[in-house]
Order: sequence, then C-alpha cells, then structure tokens
Amino acid sequence: KKAVGSKHRIGDLGEAQLILSFGAGLLESWLGPVHASQAFARLRRSGDRPRGHFIQVDPRRSPTAVKADRWVPIVPGTDGVLALGIANAMIREGLYDQEFVDNHAFGFEDWTDAAGQHLGFKNLVLKEYGLLTVSAATGVPVRTILEMARELGTVKPAVVIGERGPA
Repeated sequence: KKAVGSKHRIGDLGEAQLILSFGAGLLESWLGPVHASQAFARLRRSGDRPRGHFIQVDPRRSPTAVKADRWVPIVPGTDGVLALGIANAMIREGLYDQEFVDNHAFGFEDWTDAAGQHLGFKNLVLKEYGLLTVSAATGVPVRTILEMARELGTVKPAVVIGERGPA
C-alpha cells in the first residue's frame, strides 16, 4: 500500500508499463512536455523492469506516432468509437476488472428502477460497438482492436490518455 503523497499514483505515466494514447502529442507539446518526456524515457528503460509499450492512435504520423512501438492510423473523429470497440473486446473476453466494476460502478449491467428498464454500459457496448462495425467506421482492423484490448487488459499498470475530441 502506498502512502498518500507517494510518487506512485494512479495515472502516473512514469510508472506505466503500457500507455495507450488517443492522439495525445506526448512527445510534442502535450500537457507537460518535461514530465511526458521523462515518463517516456522511464517506459523505455529496461534496467529495473521490463521495457514498457507505447501505442499511439492518430490519423497522422505525428512525431509521437513515429516514436511509438505501434502507430494505429484511424479515420479522424472516430477515437470514441474505437475506445468503445476496445471495451467490447475486453468485455467479451473478460479482460476488465470485474471486482472493481462490481464494487465501485453503477450502470455497467442493465438495471430497473421506477422509470423502467435501462440498458447498461455492458450490453450497450456489446450491442452497438461490434468489432466489424467499429473496424468499418474507424479503419482499424479487427485484429488490431483485439490486440489492443488484450494488451490493455493484461499489461499492468496501464494508462489511457487522450487529446483530441474524445478527451
């Protein structure tokens, strides 16, 4: 257990083993270029831990995309659709933290209240964001969506960041 104020906080890019970036210019002019550059250097270092992995989802081959382990070109404006497609694959393959969802989330499963029956996030994503549909909309192959979902679901700690519209 980490003490409050410890340098290891959830979302700390420098501790991530996987960074999935939706268009964030991490190595260009993102929120804090010094912090981002240090985090990227830590991700790349292999002395005290395995080398981390960096995936850049971006319609253009930006300087950040060039330095990424994997550049995933995407149709502009479809980042959110891709994120929901990744969620679809993670749900289908049981790659999400079910204990966390059960204990800390509302609306993941379908629910009923005085207003009636409501479709939960899980069934909405499974119904509306199938991998073939997402692939057609985003230009990202189904195989790539599955690979990103599997990596995001298994590599820990992982961080997802965004910049353009979906941020």
